[in-house]
Amino acid sequence: MKIERENYTLYCGDCLEIMKDLEQVDAVITDPPYGLMEKPGKVQMRGKVTEQDYGDWDKKYSFSWFSRLPDCSAVIGFHDQKRSTEMTHAAERNGYKLKHFAFWDKGDSGINPRRNFVNCVEVAGFFTNGNYTWNGGGAYRNIFRYNRARTPYHPTQKPISVMNWLIEPVTNPGDLILDPFMGSGTTGVACAQLGRKFIGIEIDPDYFEIARKRIETAYAQKVMF
Repeated sequence: MKIERENYTLYCGDCLEIMKDLEQVDAVITDPPYGLMEKPGKVQMRGKVTEQDYGDWDKKYSFSWFSRLPDCSAVIGFHDQKRSTEMTHAAERNGYKLKHFAFWDKGDSGINPRRNFVNCVEVAGFFTNGNYTWNGGGAYRNIFRYNRARTPYHPTQKPISVMNWLIEPVTNPGDLILDPFMGSGTTGVACAQLGRKFIGIEIDPDYFEIARKRIETAYAQKVMF
């Protein structure tokens, strides 16, 4: 399924297939599935232990999306801190160099059912392949503190403010941003608020419909172009 409007395009399908037909975007900003090969009972979502099964994603696909990206100069992608080196190597194999890591401090710690430190931070890698946009000046912090989304549509949904923080320094108003793992559409909502154009891809029909409604509303409420 494809929904195309003046300032955004949404696809319901496999991003690894759809991205082959995309030619160019200004930036890719995304939160792909990760940490999915944990043993049952170890994956925690919003304070609850889950038995969620995403199949072989982590083994087969978690970094292959770098090889399918359309032409773009900047990529920001969240991932498990423990696999940051693997993500960096995958980016480098496809022509991107690591600029830095950005950290979202989630504020509240939640509940940890394991004998270990509670993870209160999520990390995103910032990669570029040449001439990229930078609007952050010389004092744009790579740590942003903001509590989790209070009314989430998705178990790993990022707050809109977090996506705004990542979008603003690496893109300009009117730029085209791709999120190949759209989920409930938060990146698209942030793009609407900031005056950017958006391409979103989501494989799950239920989340795609949630994202469609949120993004449609966000662009309708703000006249930008």
